[in-house]
Amino acid sequence: MVCILGNVTQNFFLNFKENLKCI
Repeated sequence: MVCILGNVTQNFFLNFKENLKCI
């Protein structure tokens, strides 16, 4: 869930790196 929500935030690139951890 957090990974998907990260892409919706304004800090896309910052959260994108966080999303890589979730994959």
